[in-house]
Amino acid sequence: MSNLQIELNNISSLKDINELNDLLKKCAILYQLEAVVYIFDYMKQHKYNPDNNTYKILDTLHSKKTQDKSNLIVQKSSKKTLQPKRRIHKIMKGYNYSQALKNKDIVINYLTNHEYDYDGKDKKKEKTLINVLKMACKLPVSDIRHILTYLKRQKYFTK
Repeated sequence: MSNLQIELNNISSLKDINELNDLLKKCAILYQLEAVVYIFDYMKQHKYNPDNNTYKILDTLHSKKTQDKSNLIVQKSSKKTLQPKRRIHKIMKGYNYSQALKNKDIVINYLTNHEYDYDGKDKKKEKTLINVLKMACKLPVSDIRHILTYLKRQKYFTK
């Protein structure tokens, strides 16, 4: 049995987020996606709040064309779960969305104080608005897209 498998089996002996991140990183380097998801779920279940380092480690596996090389044995739950690659994508999507929403007040403030020609539907006008917001608010395009999606869901543009 490998050292990594032994560490994974003794995950309950790890006492802080840094030790869990170290184990997570070891598994990520070897593309053990199933183990990575297992460790992340363990963190959440045992009240360890994933920090920026946790998400940086997960981001190394996000949207990569790598194959899951899972040969580590992890405990499986009885309920149906997503494939590890898909689960990592969902985790990162949620994280990126929540990080982008921290800047939503900047965008809302700009939209409130300036004229814009966008109704929440026209893609060409959306691209134009994104470019304007990128220059005016000095935010990354990905964040602006998340914020506009949020505002469309809140029916901000139909008011």
